[in-house]
Amino acid sequence: MLKTAFQTTVGEDKNVFFLNPGAANNDLIDLSRTDKGLVWSMLGPPKDLADGYANLVRRIETYIRSTSDAGTTPLRVAVVLKDDPNEVDHQLLTELYGAVEPNLFFNAASAATNQLGGNYREFHINAGDAGATVGSITEQTRRGCAPHAHLRERRQ
Repeated sequence: MLKTAFQTTVGEDKNVFFLNPGAANNDLIDLSRTDKGLVWSMLGPPKDLADGYANLVRRIETYIRSTSDAGTTPLRVAVVLKDDPNEVDHQLLTELYGAVEPNLFFNAASAATNQLGGNYREFHINAGDAGATVGSITEQTRRGCAPHAHLRERRQ
């Protein structure tokens, strides 16, 4: 939306300064190459948060290993994603997950390897499923794979 508004003012030969109070998505990052400094975002792109998520999972793993059966139980992680392109933060959250997933490393393996071993699962809420919420899917993950950690968009 901000990109469209900026392009409209440029098309009308106006120099208008835009201040985005939120995070810069990839579209705004691309726009920054040609916006002549007229579009600012208060927060960086979602990928700036990826290391924090990866470090959090490592800390959770350390905690689980120190409090359970001498570290013999593998860490189980579930991710809950909402697949609704009309969701306000859909693009930002999609970009965030795209940056986080390749950095997840636990049980001495990547998320992809853990997925093959049943220790990493993604649960998707489809846009057309009116009854599904992040909370209801999270409850299904507890029953289905009993994860130690849930990574999800937000509580609904």
